[in-house]
Amino acid sequence: MPSSSAQRPLAPRNTGNHPEQRSGNAISATQRSASDAMLRQWRALGRAGIEAAGGLNGLVRLGEDQLYPDRRVGITDAMLRQWATLGHAGIEAAGGLNGLARRDNVSVGALRTYLRADGTLTQRGEDQLYPDRRVVITDAMLRQWATLGRAGIEAAGGLNGLARRDNVSVGALRNYLRADGTLTQRGEDQLYPDRRVGITDAMVRQWATLGRAGIETAGGLNGLAGQYGVSVATLRTYLRADGTLTQRGEDRLDPGGPVGIIDAMVRQWATLGRAGIEAAGGLNGLARQYNVSVTTLRTYLRADGTLTQRGENRLREAGTRPM
Repeated sequence: MPSSSAQRPLAPRNTGNHPEQRSGNAISATQRSASDAMLRQWRALGRAGIEAAGGLNGLVRLGEDQLYPDRRVGITDAMLRQWATLGHAGIEAAGGLNGLARRDNVSVGALRTYLRADGTLTQRGEDQLYPDRRVVITDAMLRQWATLGRAGIEAAGGLNGLARRDNVSVGALRNYLRADGTLTQRGEDQLYPDRRVGITDAMVRQWATLGRAGIETAGGLNGLAGQYGVSVATLRTYLRADGTLTQRGEDRLDPGGPVGIIDAMVRQWATLGRAGIEAAGGLNGLARQYNVSVTTLRTYLRADGTLTQRGENRLREAGTRPM
């Protein structure tokens, strides 16, 4: 080329693959700012972050969604019906959720709120596609669910499968049934409303003798509540899972009420040490022995046998330091 000829820059080859070229528009200042922000985000991701985003293809799709928000078309019922037929194999054939989002021109973030990678619809997808599925949970359903056990629920496809089978919202189903096949407290209370009997002193005295092993043998607090025909929520206000009574339970067994803490008590407690407290049955047992509130006792004495600052101050004011 003669030296007098002005060199002309080569025109960029249009491959049709760049987002700007596909859109046919020059990138705006806002889009440029967004792309700079994306670069900073990508730099911080690392391998794990990229994999979590669905690999490089997933990052590209997320970037395009951010740069070109007008491409984010709405999710229609027709899309959901078509996606529900794909199954795991159909989604993989489309290139995964990222490929499916590109194919149907939707945001992959929005797609994931309706469809899982295994081909099942999420609860949001189920509720949009089948709005009439939100039927009321009946006692007959609860009785049938209570007989399933873990194996029966797994055979139905888990709680999601059971919800589809019985035409109920999985969110509502979870309020009544656990994945292990046991009814929740709400389920127990609806199915057995007559179980909400009052807590008697005799019950509390029996519970106080069980210990952790006895409660576990009864099937935990849920099993114990069923055995005595009481609400498990009420039972928990009297008894802990480790077999110790709560303060309410302690007070129930001592109708005279706890007495006040005196200096002589604090001096004696200060000599016990951890071994002495354990021999008395822990702080709960010590509180019963001295007929004081275990809550108040804990403000003076710790389970390891040391006095709290309040206990130290009490003896100091009385002119007697702890041993």
